[in-house]
Amino acid sequence: MRFTLAPVVVFMTMLMFAVMSSAHTVQCAGKAIAANYKDLKWLAQYLEKVSHGTAQQTPELPQPPKQRTLGPNSCERIACANHAEVRWCNEDPNNSRTMEVQHIAEGTYVLLNDCVTGYHGTLVAGGYLTHPDMWSVIAQSTSDSC
Repeated sequence: MRFTLAPVVVFMTMLMFAVMSSAHTVQCAGKAIAANYKDLKWLAQYLEKVSHGTAQQTPELPQPPKQRTLGPNSCERIACANHAEVRWCNEDPNNSRTMEVQHIAEGTYVLLNDCVTGYHGTLVAGGYLTHPDMWSVIAQSTSDSC
């Protein structure tokens, strides 16, 4: 019986690349600028519904797109409720980026899980999640009511 390592080497290389490319960094927000946990969770769930095409829609509010595109070095608010918001940013200084809303939802869930704390008797969460391939998610409170 002949044994070759080539398939094993290819698999391990692919696995290492997948692990390295999915790495992210989380910086939690200070308590005073973190958003209400329940509002932020609702936004994450809403973004997940958008990504699956199941977000509630009306004639005035059609189904949002499942992908978003940003120019170089720019951010946009992608979801907002009460005084909580989710923004995503393209940190590439030279190129536009198209992002699946599902990835933004996943980033929001990471911030919910990694950055939850209590503040004045309320659960809050938020922060900044950045990926090495130059895009980020920001979850925070906002001064305007959405």
